[in-house]
Amino acid sequence: MRSKPTGDWTGRISYQNRKGEHVEREISKKCEVDEMVRKVQNEITGDSNGVSTEQIDLTIESADVSDLTLVDLPGIARYSEKNPKINEVTKQLILSYISQDQVIILVVVPCSVDIETVEAIALAKQVDPRGTRTIGVLTCPDLTNPGSEEDIKAIVNNQGRVRLHKGFVMVKCRSPKELRNNISLSEVAKIEEDYFRNDPHFSQLPKDIVGTKTLAEKLTNELFKAVAAGIETLEESLKSKLKDYEEELKDLEDSLCETDSDKRAYLMRKLQQFASKVHAATASPEDERDAFATGSSSSLYSSCLTNCSSFGYSVSRSQPAWIIDYSKKVPNGVSDEVQLRRGRELPTFTFVFPVVQKIVFEEYLPKIEYLAKWLLGEVQSQVTKTLENLAENCFKAFPRLLLLVKETVVKAIEAQEAECRADLAKLIAHERRLFTQDSQFSEKLRYVTEQQKELAKQPVPPPTFFSGFGAPAASQPIRFSCEPQASPTTRASQGGFKRAEPQVSRASSEPSHEEQIRLGTKAYLLLACQRISDTVPMSVLCHMLDGVATKLVAEITRLFAGASHQVDILDLLREKEGRQRRRRYLTQAACQMHESRKELQSAKQNRMLLED
Repeated sequence: MRSKPTGDWTGRISYQNRKGEHVEREISKKCEVDEMVRKVQNEITGDSNGVSTEQIDLTIESADVSDLTLVDLPGIARYSEKNPKINEVTKQLILSYISQDQVIILVVVPCSVDIETVEAIALAKQVDPRGTRTIGVLTCPDLTNPGSEEDIKAIVNNQGRVRLHKGFVMVKCRSPKELRNNISLSEVAKIEEDYFRNDPHFSQLPKDIVGTKTLAEKLTNELFKAVAAGIETLEESLKSKLKDYEEELKDLEDSLCETDSDKRAYLMRKLQQFASKVHAATASPEDERDAFATGSSSSLYSSCLTNCSSFGYSVSRSQPAWIIDYSKKVPNGVSDEVQLRRGRELPTFTFVFPVVQKIVFEEYLPKIEYLAKWLLGEVQSQVTKTLENLAENCFKAFPRLLLLVKETVVKAIEAQEAECRADLAKLIAHERRLFTQDSQFSEKLRYVTEQQKELAKQPVPPPTFFSGFGAPAASQPIRFSCEPQASPTTRASQGGFKRAEPQVSRASSEPSHEEQIRLGTKAYLLLACQRISDTVPMSVLCHMLDGVATKLVAEITRLFAGASHQVDILDLLREKEGRQRRRRYLTQAACQMHESRKELQSAKQNRMLLED
């Protein structure tokens, strides 16, 4: 009930039906309240004998009511053929409300029964043993058993066998006959007042413990005391709830547009917000690496770096096991390849390049191709998930618009994924051309040779091996190449085998051809792995982040900007079902909370004045 200074009586009833739908109905006349409540009760329970835990909210605003919230709980039912557990159900329903510490319990007992045997009193004492929040209400004084009037008077004076800390109030409600005759509340109040003035027994009771008006005033005072006692906690709770409602309401009100031009402007604004979020998610600012290192960044680029790091590690471990581990024996296939080519070289020349090339083609590149596809798949999955989440956040209120944007996202990602696959295929094809700068290769070859010497713990002379990957090397060991060359100074223009410094004989401790292949292949793959670890992630990130963002924004702009014939703006901005109802509810709730905060501030000031 809500008091208002002026205006007509208004009522509203709201509930959730058996289908789970929220229903709200207006009540225009006081006399319609009883009929409407019973109708709703039957709709929820299915018949007049059923019980449901669903709550029915009845709101009444008038100048002749107090500001009060009442919860009318059902009586404790004993037995029902349709529902044998009705006693337990009603008990649990009552306990679920009265167990709350902020609830004031009204125990309503007819004067015609023995109050000591009333189960409602027992339930109240169970949750409120000290009786600090329980008020007894005695009804139907006109039906009091003859001879028990003095006992009833003792109880209502809180001097009987059952006593409550907050005492009792006696009221006279409408009789069944008065209910059937639809007697108004004002007439009922007059009848009640006349009864307590003229009854031979109860007219002697003090005025402050009889009458419905007295009960309403008592409840209002008790409510004020309870609010004053917990005003600080209540104010914080109200402030927090109001903030949540206003944030949700801000999101709901953002979609309110009246004219078609307003709706088009709103749509463009939402699409621009989405585009900005897409660019922000796919961006890679300089400070992003620091944020990624500390784990404080949440952008798409940062999350993709994790997969790129995993890719780089896997590439570094993609060399054949016998190349990485010197303790492993060189496979027989390598020895067979060397033997197959024996006799094709001059005494001071080696021609083992085809063997190394075959190792790279058959044992290295297939793994790189698989890893590149894996990286593309992981990044594509992350991009899809992130952009769809962004679309959900931006357009969740408009299902049709959300669906269209998601379709555009998928198309942009698929197009960029196809381009990226083609680019990765080119990179893998480029790796079939074995190439690196001679200076880098010679340095890496010295490194792996020294590494082998350290592992073997014995001196090993530098292997007689090949160069010829790029520019002339600083030292000129015996070379092999798939392209003939006459001398270092003319190899770019002349054919012939590459030749190193003359060497008359090979020392017995000189590495075998197989070991030469192992060391040379490892030196080359170290350089190739480093190159692949950079070029493949760069290609994937450029296509799937920068490319997708650019293509998506361009496609959305083309689809909507000035293209009213392609999309129906009004249809796209059709709100999700229930959104308007939720907006109306939040608006009313926020207004009530603002008023409640004002009243709390006033009550707070009054309490401070009373304390002073």
